[in-house]
Amino acid sequence: MFQIDYDLLELTFSKDEQVACISENDTCNVGAIQVVLCCSIGKGNLLFYMTGKQASSFQNRKTGISVRLVPKPKPLEMDCNEFFDYYHNCSNEEMCEVKKTRSPLPGMRPSV
Repeated sequence: MFQIDYDLLELTFSKDEQVACISENDTCNVGAIQVVLCCSIGKGNLLFYMTGKQASSFQNRKTGISVRLVPKPKPLEMDCNEFFDYYHNCSNEEMCEVKKTRSPLPGMRPSV
């Protein structure tokens, strides 16, 4: 299964909005981003730039390090079980391309 590579962004688990994300779609992967990285629209660290692509950008707000993850196409002709096994057993490199971020991510919101 895809594992968040916290070393890629030099992160520890974030409770303080350290991570910001721009999702380029509103599909089910956004739920995973909310749960795993504690990003939400209400906290201001989850934004949508609707391009229709299965891509998301992530930023460590403390260091400024950011990446854009784009899933690679899955092999064709898979049934549901093979599809499930593929995504639970492939490496991060097999699953996603790591690219440069396309848009600047938002900074921390001021405390009130």
